[in-house]
Amino acid sequence: DKTLNSYASITYANLILNITNGLPTKVTFSLNPIDSAGNAIPQIFDKSYLIAAGNIDTNGIVQPGKETIQTIMVTLSKDQLVTLRKAISIDYKVRMEGNDISNIHFIKSNIFDLKVGLFVKGDINTTLGTKTQK
Repeated sequence: DKTLNSYASITYANLILNITNGLPTKVTFSLNPIDSAGNAIPQIFDKSYLIAAGNIDTNGIVQPGKETIQTIMVTLSKDQLVTLRKAISIDYKVRMEGNDISNIHFIKSNIFDLKVGLFVKGDINTTLGTKTQK
């Protein structure tokens, strides 16, 4: 929030989602920003995304290093960004989808990982000065 306040005029923001799916099935992924009362904030992320399954071996197991990595970029308008700033957290849901392959196995080492970044385009107002030496 402090960083966003330094922008005088935000044109747009991109939310970058780096997703690693180590599950043996494809999944549907969705986001829900949550306000301070614990309620979902509607109409920011109204879309769900299909994430491909990890690469399974002949036993139906996703071995370490064989996860699927996908990057999703969600562009937020000025209005959506103002609404998003009211959120105190973002919940995400992962729903497993059926697979055409019948031989799949879930094991403890299966992972689903999400890393989020925010890129903002806008103007910054700042004052440049000189440091006086004593």
